[in-house]
Amino acid sequence: MHIAGSSLGNFRHVCAFFSTEDEEYRTLLPFMREGLAAKERVVNFMPQDRTDHEERLRAGGIDVDEARGRHQLEVIKSEDAYLQKDGHFDGEAMLQLVPPLLMSGHEFGFAATRLVAHAEHVMKDEYDADAFIEYESRLNYILPKHRDTVVCTYDLNRVGAGAVLDVLRTHPMVVIEGLLQENPFFVPPDELLRQAGERKRQSRTRDKSEKRSGNRPRR
Repeated sequence: MHIAGSSLGNFRHVCAFFSTEDEEYRTLLPFMREGLAAKERVVNFMPQDRTDHEERLRAGGIDVDEARGRHQLEVIKSEDAYLQKDGHFDGEAMLQLVPPLLMSGHEFGFAATRLVAHAEHVMKDEYDADAFIEYESRLNYILPKHRDTVVCTYDLNRVGAGAVLDVLRTHPMVVIEGLLQENPFFVPPDELLRQAGERKRQSRTRDKSEKRSGNRPRR
């Protein structure tokens, strides 16, 4: 299995950052074509405003209609793909959804699934962004149990520097400037989730302190 001209080896969770759509398709079209040729399933989570996505796939040599007809290709709007609860991203529900999504390729008779997933819209809300980073980290418990690959794809024009750093901490491999490399910023999920839990505790303590301070009677 190859991406950005290099073998993925045993890694199955990759983040990929792109400055332009042209750069993204130059890098990911060969990855998707390789999967289809290898009798694997390809699933895309794409932003709803990327209305030319299927035309880009066709221009890149993918017979979209034929692949979709045999359930080998599925394109889903990112805004519809990520589950919500009370108007916010629901990481627990997504973690339960991912294994069946990946296994659906086997049910259709394909050897594996290659998921290319955009999620920039989730990062716009601070609460959702924190929940999403924890979800990304927890995927590292799930994906090693599967042959399937998840490429979390980010348009650098839609996410800030802080979000990029958080995403880097949750992926063992990264594609940047069109090159695949082992990610030196990766933090194993046990440690990242411990840090996230400590930040939550500190935040709750700070909020309680501020409420008590705000409720003090004035002299």
